[in-house]
Amino acid sequence: MHITSPEIAKLLNYPELISVLKTAFSGEGFSIPKRMHLTLPYNNISLVMPAWNTHYFGLKLIIACPENPQRSLPVIQGKYDLFKVENGVYVCSLDAAKLTAIRTAATSVLASSFFVENVDKVFLIGAGQIAEQLIC
Repeated sequence: MHITSPEIAKLLNYPELISVLKTAFSGEGFSIPKRMHLTLPYNNISLVMPAWNTHYFGLKLIIACPENPQRSLPVIQGKYDLFKVENGVYVCSLDAAKLTAIRTAATSVLASSFFVENVDKVFLIGAGQIAEQLIC
């Protein structure tokens, strides 16, 4: 099964995601090794990012191709695969670009919560994928 970008946006709940990220970053019950950074031909890079807990193993694989806009393609291509830890059964794949944008936005909100409480107004600079997620 593949979960598409619109499905990810519909299924994820930001407050719950931020809470889970806070737990994951604290190291409680999650293993998140440093990402592997690979230099590829054509000035491209690949990022390999595993993470797991006692229930699931996830692997995000990204290739960033800075020349892609000239080809009318997104710079970042990739996918996220999810498996059950207990038996290795494949659960699903997810659109990595959307997942990355949502996770980055949620992480930004989490980080800012350590500096400011009860924000009524936000000044946002930028108009990319992350900015779109921060508006949510």
